This record gives sequence, structure tokens and C-alpha cells, in this order.
Amino acid sequence: MKFKDTLDQQRKPKVIENLYHMVKTGAECFGDKALYYYDRNGEEHVFTYQDLFNHVNWFGTSLSSIDLFGKTVAVVGDTCPEYIATYLSVVYGN
Repeated sequence: MKFKDTLDQQRKPKVIENLYHMVKTGAECFGDKALYYYDRNGEEHVFTYQDLFNHVNWFGTSLSSIDLFGKTVAVVGDTCPEYIATYLSVVYGN
């Protein structure tokens, strides 16, 4: 029964409260697993769930330090890991 109880707990869906919680939960659950593969200058790179969480935290802190957290910010650029992290930071901050 102990194994079945553990399995049931693992299958229980998590309630996501907001975008930041989604990113944090992804990092906790999947850590160094690949989230995004991309090509830069002919080399393939991997962006992990933990990388996304770290970038969102870093950029959110940067926005806050220059008093832009919670203000209107335009995010313009190609789809890349940095764009995704920037977008999530800006959207969560508003």
C-alpha cells in the first residue's frame, strides 16, 4: 500500500497560482531537463527548466532595481530563451 500511496501523491495535479508559480514548479519538478532546444551561431544549445527559473528571477530583480517592476514594458525580439524569460518576467510583474 505504501507504494500505491506514493504513486497517488505523484499523480496529484498541482494547482498553479500564477505564471511565476508555474515557472518555479517546473524548475522544482524537472530541473535540468530540456525545456527548449535552440540554435545560435550554428551550435545547438539547451535551455532547461532551471535555466528559465533563474533567468526569470534575474530579469524580474533587474526590472525592480530600475523601478520598472509593475510598469508597462514592451518586449520585442525573436523567439529565443531570453525572450521567453523576459516575457514571463514582465507579464508576472504587471
